[in-house]
Amino acid sequence: MRRLYRCLLWMHPPSFRRRFASEMLWIFDQSGQRGIGLYTDCVLSLLRQWCLRSGLWKVIPAIIGGCLQVSAGALLGLLAWRVRGGQSGPAHALSDPEMRGLINLILVLSGAIVFMVIALSMWLKSFVVRRST
Repeated sequence: MRRLYRCLLWMHPPSFRRRFASEMLWIFDQSGQRGIGLYTDCVLSLLRQWCLRSGLWKVIPAIIGGCLQVSAGALLGLLAWRVRGGQSGPAHALSDPEMRGLINLILVLSGAIVFMVIALSMWLKSFVVRRST
């Protein structure tokens, strides 16, 4: 159990490990209970440290915003297509193939946005590291 806990500590960012790993391991050793609580706390700490220290939290709103824009754009494009096609009368429900096509378009474009945001953030991080050294 201690080995598993040490592995979880090892996965933390290096600066966090240097400062807190020995103290967290001491608390683990002193704790009489080897329940799920300490492991849960360590896993949550691991996620929190990587998200906050790496700046990953900035990527998530960018991805969500991009996906919302794609979804809105796809819906507006579909509406414009229907109006141009002479179907400007009262709105009617989409057929199954049209709905599947719209969903596929939204998924593909959202995936492209996710890829671009991640690639750009990785490039920007490497650019900043190169400039600072």
